[in-house]
Amino acid sequence: MLLLALLWIASSANASSRVETATGPGCRAARQSMSAESFLAQARSGTRSGLGTCPISIFFSGEITAPSASELKALLDAAVRGVRAGLVLVNLNSEGGDIWEALSLAEHIRAKDYRFVVMNVTADSYCNSSCVFVLAGGMKRIVTGNVGIHRPYFTEQRARSMGYVDVKHAYDSIYEQLVAFLRKVNVSDRLVADMWQVPSHKIKVLTTAELDAYGLSRDDAVLTEMESSDLRTACGDDAPRWREDYFEKVLTPCLDSNSVLSTECVNRRGSRHPYCRCMLETNPRSGYICD
Repeated sequence: MLLLALLWIASSANASSRVETATGPGCRAARQSMSAESFLAQARSGTRSGLGTCPISIFFSGEITAPSASELKALLDAAVRGVRAGLVLVNLNSEGGDIWEALSLAEHIRAKDYRFVVMNVTADSYCNSSCVFVLAGGMKRIVTGNVGIHRPYFTEQRARSMGYVDVKHAYDSIYEQLVAFLRKVNVSDRLVADMWQVPSHKIKVLTTAELDAYGLSRDDAVLTEMESSDLRTACGDDAPRWREDYFEKVLTPCLDSNSVLSTECVNRRGSRHPYCRCMLETNPRSGYICD
């Protein structure tokens, strides 16, 4: 029960979520922004059951708590059911919060096999403390913003009632659980050891090289190899390399400042790309066009 007092947050902030969807040509003209409550209410009523092929963007900002994690799980489930193409961008902007809720959220994503959910930290956002484990839980990840790590800590009242032995036991226990989790999601468990070297009152912002070395800024390694195998079978040995090039030169530049993917932009930049036809064969409902 000691672990219930363990926190992982740099500063407290209220959490909020909103959703952006689009159903018009080019996935821009009819873009809608709505609160989480409105999106879930429409999903429950069935009016959000046919969103088409345009991606859905979920924006999560603030502290990870039981209510905010529960809401994000519901949003994910509703979004994946509603969009036929299956692409859902989850844009994280959080200082962290409850480590157990963060792990529960990450486990939820993995249990649902949400391989078309992309965890995204944009250039003007950050994902610190326990938020890092939500990012790690995604099977697909894009990171252009800041990701920060540090040790967890106990609430002041709880820490006063615990001796060194109890605190050490609590830290050892959470350390083992986090290592096991990272191994499960194919992220380097060296991340936990490095977290433990950063005092809880500080934040170490990871470099691009560190993010890549841990595997936090790349897709899940096993999923990548599964997809590469399927691509080679469908489109030839060069397909995995062309796919990576397509993501770098076509899809990423077509994400706007709100992390919304423009179909018009993708068609303009990618219609003649060597990967385009293979992409259509493997994603026939994507709505993209090849010359």
